[in-house]
Amino acid sequence: MRVRRSRSRSLLAILVPAAVVVALLLLTGGGGSISGRGSGAAGSPVAAFIDQLAAPWPKVQRPQNVHNPGQYHEPVSGGTRYGDSLEGYTEMLTGWRTHRPALIRSGLLALRFGLSRAPHRARPSVFENLALAAADNLAREHFPNDPVFARMRPTLEAFLRQVKLVKLPATTYFGNHWLVEAVEVQELLRTGLRSSDRLAVLGGQRTYAARLSTDLINKRIPAMARTGSVPSPIGPAFVLSDPPDNPLVYQGLSFGFYARAIQMLGDRASGAARDTLVKIARASLLLTAPDGDLAYFGRN
Repeated sequence: MRVRRSRSRSLLAILVPAAVVVALLLLTGGGGSISGRGSGAAGSPVAAFIDQLAAPWPKVQRPQNVHNPGQYHEPVSGGTRYGDSLEGYTEMLTGWRTHRPALIRSGLLALRFGLSRAPHRARPSVFENLALAAADNLAREHFPNDPVFARMRPTLEAFLRQVKLVKLPATTYFGNHWLVEAVEVQELLRTGLRSSDRLAVLGGQRTYAARLSTDLINKRIPAMARTGSVPSPIGPAFVLSDPPDNPLVYQGLSFGFYARAIQMLGDRASGAARDTLVKIARASLLLTAPDGDLAYFGRN
């Protein structure tokens, strides 16, 4: 199957920010919060790889005196649907972890650009909603008085107050977006914000959204693993991807997001969920090619 190089690179520009966000959160996170700044992360090869990925983006960011200020101008496709918000959050998190204010500022400017576009999209993105909620939590906790954040905060939190469920109510289906939205709901609830919108996650749907998110993590995915696991020399293994085709490219994404979801639940994460995470880890280990490639065939 032939895949155009431009399409492959465009997909990479979209998926890399999501994958890096998950890896960085797991690297620096503890329980349901982000902690451990500098605690061993500096010597980690994962941290070093993330630092390399984060470094070039401020150089391709549009300056403040031009059209679309703050946008990361990706050289192949020009930009992505939710890439600025996710990459902006990644830059903020990397800047905070490595004590680099320039990365924090770059990330905030990208978030501001993404936020200016988000309310006008034809349809919402669970990835963008996740990035904006997580960025609000990070900034409020660690640099609430940053001038860029202070100016955008009212607009950001007004946006978060109207975020509605997209995928989770469809409980007979599963795909990576369901899992992303489950983490998004946990981030929204962590903000402590309240909404008068009866249809919003932070408003009238608060209890319902929390239940759907927790049930997906603690019950639905473990149930999928019970029926979908296969025996292996190192124990039961389970591919958590987009059924029925289960493309390998989404196994890595879902593995990371499921780990983050369990981390955010903390003591509320079920034993079945933790066991399932081990099964997913086994599948990734068994599927990985000798050169370290995981997504070597299938969709995209």
